[in-house]
Amino acid sequence: MAQETDVTEGESPVKHNPQDGGWGPWSQWGPCSRTCGTGVAFRTRACNHPPPAWGGRRCRGKREEWQVCSVEECPLPHQDFRAQQCARITRIVNLDPRRAALTWLPYEAKRYKKRCRISCYSHSTNEVYIGREYVTDGTRCSYDQPNDICVQGKCVPMGCDNVIGSAMQEDDCGVCGGDGATCHHHNFDYNDVPPPDYSLVAILPAGAHNIMINEETPSGNFLALADNSSVFFLNGGSSQEPSKTFISEGAKFLYNSQGERERLQARGPLLGSIYIMVHGMREPESVRITTTYLTQLKQEHYQWEVGPLTACSVTCGGGEQHETLVCRDRRTDAQVFHNSCQHLPRPSLNTTTCNTFGCEAKWMTGPWEHCSTTCGPSGVQERVVSCVSLPEADTDNWTAGIVDPIRCSADPMPEAQRECLRDPCSAHWTPVGWSECSSSCGEGVETRLWECTGGGGNEVTYDCGPRPHQVRVCIKPSCPPAPCLRDASAFCQLPVLHRYCQVPKYHELCCHTCGNVVY
Repeated sequence: MAQETDVTEGESPVKHNPQDGGWGPWSQWGPCSRTCGTGVAFRTRACNHPPPAWGGRRCRGKREEWQVCSVEECPLPHQDFRAQQCARITRIVNLDPRRAALTWLPYEAKRYKKRCRISCYSHSTNEVYIGREYVTDGTRCSYDQPNDICVQGKCVPMGCDNVIGSAMQEDDCGVCGGDGATCHHHNFDYNDVPPPDYSLVAILPAGAHNIMINEETPSGNFLALADNSSVFFLNGGSSQEPSKTFISEGAKFLYNSQGERERLQARGPLLGSIYIMVHGMREPESVRITTTYLTQLKQEHYQWEVGPLTACSVTCGGGEQHETLVCRDRRTDAQVFHNSCQHLPRPSLNTTTCNTFGCEAKWMTGPWEHCSTTCGPSGVQERVVSCVSLPEADTDNWTAGIVDPIRCSADPMPEAQRECLRDPCSAHWTPVGWSECSSSCGEGVETRLWECTGGGGNEVTYDCGPRPHQVRVCIKPSCPPAPCLRDASAFCQLPVLHRYCQVPKYHELCCHTCGNVVY
């Protein structure tokens, strides 16, 4: 007996089993957040294959994933990506009119969790803006840890090999996985009495690492930093600032002005040159300032190579050939213009003698080779014909003096090829079957077919003499009777004779009349 089920109004009477959700396929990778210098691309998937239903579980796992992209180095001159975002902060953040009119420089938040937020500093008002908005994915988290990148507001560890989670680090001068062997140490010592204005101490070049600037002797003078356009990053306007941390040319500087001796240090690398200045006092006072930093030994991409020899200076009688120089790009192995190698020492080049043979020459011939065939119409034989200089032409080893044939053009060139063994080749007639019968019915004739064959080889013409003639009779099925055109006699039309139409011979003679007789 069937069971009855109570159904609430609006509900389906069918009871479904729970359906757990399943992930659909991943989407295509989205655009990279940066065009160079390490960006991030995302892709997503949906829990719709199938979707969860009737109390089934949702999909487990990530709905979104990302990967590093555009890891190629940006073209020169390199730019500070954080500084670029601060320079256009008004396009990212809604600032009040006063703040929107300020010039914003990059700033690194002290709290680790805020380092992937928009953080900028105004030098004119000495105020810091740390927003809720995140920096662009792929932005470096910190100037002190330049490999880690920001992804959706979180700092993700990455090695200098652009591999997430890699422990690969740079050495002291920025070589990924290096051991310091290619680091070049620079030391500058300024010991002087500066005038009561700004004086140049040293220039920090782009690419400088591990920068340390120390005032070794206490004095009332103070340090300053500026670019090549005399725009000051530190202690401009003839005034000294308190100790602080600031960012300039892609590097975070730590400035300590406590006490009578100043110190400046930065990990680097610098993206542009920075001028180290010292401002003197009205009452002259000596000061000693030491500057140290590291750079990578410049990797030479070009090299000189010894190229092909020049053409001989003369065509005969003894001349000279000189080795040439080629400038090559090691990265592409391509030959480039010499100006790319002008700064490199040139290798020594050698000179050799050439065309030492005499200027007089004559034609010399070698022996005739064997004929190309033994008979037939195409036999030829050849020999070597060369223009040979004197006196080599009068020796047994005259081939050592072979020169350009134009040297012998005054005399006619001996023939280098002639005909040979062009007699007909011996052969005989060989039967190769019979022709078709001359008649398709009755009696006909077949003719014997012949072929002139020789003894083999590559001969193509033979002489067999007159062709034999032989025939034979051939028998085919009987031919059908000829069509009836008219009776053989006028008597065939006599009715009394129609009864003989059944006789074959009579029917043949009176075919026209018999063909119309009805029996």
